[in-house]
Amino acid sequence: MRRVQFEGKELRMVVFDFDGVLYDGDSHSVELAKSLGIQNEVGRILKDLRSRKISFEEAIINSAKYWEGVEVERALQLMKELKLRVGAEETIQKLKKAGYLVALISCGGSNTALQAIKQKLGLDYVYSHSAEVVDGKFTGRLTAPPVDAVKKAELFLKVAQEAGLDPSECAVIGNDEMDIPMFMKAKYSIAVNPSEALKKHAKIILNLKDMREILPYLIVED
Repeated sequence: MRRVQFEGKELRMVVFDFDGVLYDGDSHSVELAKSLGIQNEVGRILKDLRSRKISFEEAIINSAKYWEGVEVERALQLMKELKLRVGAEETIQKLKKAGYLVALISCGGSNTALQAIKQKLGLDYVYSHSAEVVDGKFTGRLTAPPVDAVKKAELFLKVAQEAGLDPSECAVIGNDEMDIPMFMKAKYSIAVNPSEALKKHAKIILNLKDMREILPYLIVED
């Protein structure tokens, strides 16, 4: 088992989006909102975002407010119970076995809550929105601007630099237009069940239900 080569370089890191990729759904935050009893409020915000009544930044800031008072441990437990895409855990295990670093960069949820996914899957890096926590509870505020599409690409470059890698040594995996700037920074990109906008920027396009279907594009079985 070895990592694939692209343009003469062996790939060394795989960077995943979360919603629509490792998580088989549009937004894991909606699933968590149901468990917390705030699904109607979060649903209205998403509806306003989709109808363009509010910006992406406003949607994230407004959604964060409803997390005020929620204990971090409660959020972590809900994330641990979250059902991931079929084959997600085995896929990460095989990538790690092949020697890949694995990162997750998301425009949804919080970096704090996603630590549960980092631990569950054995990821090397996780980045998302920076939610403020005081005395073990979310305050409903962010400590930094939301992670939008542009910030996501910047975080990709940051992760690559932290790992001592060139972006050309990384594979990025996403599903919608929020991933376009990140795809444009990486030469090797895999679009999973993608939006039409993202297809134009992808090296590989896969329509799948099982995450393990990406493995032949990242690992060579000897």
